[in-house]
Amino acid sequence: MSTGMCLHPYGGAGTPDEGTHVVIFSGCEEDRLMFEYMEDPSTLPKCTPSPGSVRPDSDGFFLHDKWYSRHCNARRFPGADSISQCLSGKNLIIQGDSTARQWFEHLHMTLGLSTIRLAPDLDSCRLGPCAAHNNLTDFHMHFQFHNFPVNGNPFKVHNMEYIVDALDRLEGGPRVTFVINIWAHFTPEPVDVYRRRILAIRDAILRLHQRSQDTLVVVKSANMALSSFPPDRRPITPDLYLQADDWYSEDFNNMMRDVFSETKAVFLDVWDMTSCHHAPHDIHPTWGLVSEEVNLLLAYICPDRTL
Repeated sequence: MSTGMCLHPYGGAGTPDEGTHVVIFSGCEEDRLMFEYMEDPSTLPKCTPSPGSVRPDSDGFFLHDKWYSRHCNARRFPGADSISQCLSGKNLIIQGDSTARQWFEHLHMTLGLSTIRLAPDLDSCRLGPCAAHNNLTDFHMHFQFHNFPVNGNPFKVHNMEYIVDALDRLEGGPRVTFVINIWAHFTPEPVDVYRRRILAIRDAILRLHQRSQDTLVVVKSANMALSSFPPDRRPITPDLYLQADDWYSEDFNNMMRDVFSETKAVFLDVWDMTSCHHAPHDIHPTWGLVSEEVNLLLAYICPDRTL
């Protein structure tokens, strides 16, 4: 066994557990060292919805900037060709906040898709509704911001839709994936407001799976946010603390995990992914992190190596 200290980019240090296989390497900011847990992912099951499964003590680890999930054996999608093959003939619906929009933008850029604004008065796709498609592979993708509350962005009410309404009108099917993301704009709100909203979404997921049990629903978790900045770069205004405080975000994350555990939805937890990476914490993760998040999503959409 190798031994060493885990140095986070912001200076917190920890010692690996006794018996852990650790690899020490240089290359982080300021030439600090990191350790990474090594385990064989081939022993894990495929990435499929697993209601009631036991959560591991950590969700995964990074090795050479690649995320290895401890929930499932997540296959890799190294480029546009493999991603296009996975998404061929599929319909991906993403409804959530700007961190979910990053998934839409990543796939849009990686696959070179054309974007369509679905309302005539839209200036951009910041809030949607927008779509992107590839006619050659019959892949269609849709993005829509969640409805109230929406902080910092003026919008036209008639262009917005609640996630519950979108789920209730969805026909579904084995080629449909619905991604839900809802947390960052709720942190200034009372906890009961947030709980009521996600309980309503939970019930809509249950109704959807009664109509179409093979529709894949993915709930994207919260991620580390602005208040994780080092002391000299932390936001100092109260509104930023309310909107991006990691204490509130983690509380909402735990609430999401608990509420949606009663459904067949996949809870795709990116909290550990964004907290343990050497990139500075930001409410909008770096594109390298977004790429790893999307790769994990694709592993659930296409868990079999033959797809």
